[in-house]
Amino acid sequence: MMIALPWEANSALAANKKLTGKIGTFPIPSHTAGQTAPVFLGGSDLAIPAGSANKDLAYEWVKLMLSEKYQTRLAKENGAIPASANLGQTVLGNDPLLGSMVKSSSNGEITPNDPTWAAVEAGSNPLKDMMTKILSGKERAAPRRLRPTRGPRRRGPGVVPGSCRTC
Repeated sequence: MMIALPWEANSALAANKKLTGKIGTFPIPSHTAGQTAPVFLGGSDLAIPAGSANKDLAYEWVKLMLSEKYQTRLAKENGAIPASANLGQTVLGNDPLLGSMVKSSSNGEITPNDPTWAAVEAGSNPLKDMMTKILSGKERAAPRRLRPTRGPRRRGPGVVPGSCRTC
């Protein structure tokens, strides 16, 4: 089992053709029957700095990247879930690996509008690191509490106090 980003399943297949037909994906189930658990949508945002000397050109580039043509291309060629929910269903909804991720995205949350978010992206990810060790057999799954290494800080949505090193 691996916990991965949408394009990583196809990357695994490209690296090892013997996996074809042997792996699958599923949405993380919710505690509410018939629903998927909320997922995190996206990563870094497309943005135009306020001091940009070429705001008009930058805006045209953002429009181009968010256009149906390029969102379709990014989905088909890279496995990226399109920004448009309807387009995601149309382009990837029947894909055996990415279809479940499209389903999960309907219950997702976007990157918080928070000036400190870049520090979160740059920080460590102790939960992913822990799960990777457990799922790869390098560490035993035992109950434990992750403790912050620093004092209290602002937390993004969904972060439980004391559950990560960067909180």
